[in-house]
Amino acid sequence: MKKNIIPKVSVIIPVYNREDRIILSLKSVLNQTYKNLEVIIVDDASTDNTSKILKPFIDNKKVRYYRLRKNSGKPSIVRNYGIRKSKGEYIAFIDSDDIWLKDKLTLQFNFIRNSDVELGYVFCDAFVRNSGNKRMERFITQQNFYNNFKNYITRKNNYGYILDKQLFFEYLLVDFLVFNQTVLIKREIILKYSCFNENLTYGEDNDLWMKVARDFSIGYIDKPLFVYVKHEDNLMNNDNARIQDNICLYNHNYNLAIKNKISRCTVNKIKRRLIFFEVRYFTLLLGKKDYKQSIKQLIHLLKTKPILSIYYLFIIKGVTK
Repeated sequence: MKKNIIPKVSVIIPVYNREDRIILSLKSVLNQTYKNLEVIIVDDASTDNTSKILKPFIDNKKVRYYRLRKNSGKPSIVRNYGIRKSKGEYIAFIDSDDIWLKDKLTLQFNFIRNSDVELGYVFCDAFVRNSGNKRMERFITQQNFYNNFKNYITRKNNYGYILDKQLFFEYLLVDFLVFNQTVLIKREIILKYSCFNENLTYGEDNDLWMKVARDFSIGYIDKPLFVYVKHEDNLMNNDNARIQDNICLYNHNYNLAIKNKISRCTVNKIKRRLIFFEVRYFTLLLGKKDYKQSIKQLIHLLKTKPILSIYYLFIIKGVTK
């Protein structure tokens, strides 16, 4: 990459009924110190005044607005639409209720430009806060960083850490660590992996980021450059969908681990996570008094991992009392 060339970054914002929140997110993108960017807003058929609120910004040459005819209900479909419409060499994502710090893209691009190895993507730490609460906490704390990543670091430069592709891939098979909103990635790389898996409602982002980590070294900036705001209506807060998709995702990760001949230790960690969420699903069915399905789920658990299932059942019941 030539040092004096500043490539265009396409920033994709999926939106659905966010008339009260999207402007802050959009302004945090337009106020970036990195100026060569385009903003692609993809509206998943909102029923509120989102399109009306955005109208003054659509006149901005940097902002393009697309509206889907029918609500998909899946962020993966919306983001993939934005990727297809993008023209930038690099792609970044932000949700319509989150905020970037102003130097996010600049720091990430400088990391990529000055790296002596090709990076699959660069991600960063994040602040997390609840809606209506100004208190923010780091998602990856300094202590957690060194506990989790110290064995994965291959080198450090002036911008952050470079993580070993195979070892970090194994880590992501077990723990979901990379927010979409923290990533900067080359468009050609994301297209290589056919973008996001549209069969997943939850975890489609981790599915993509771990596949890239299997084949490329990954850059990590140990600094929060975006604010994730938790709202009651966040898709991530939908327990039923989250639990079922975690089951689907860990099944997928288990098969991926076997296919890639991952260590037995990592495979066992994945199995334990899978059983944990299957037990959670059982308790959810029981709480809804869906006795037919809950009995079916219990039989499945006792056939597969009876001792571990009973152990997790006691833990979950103890926590929810």
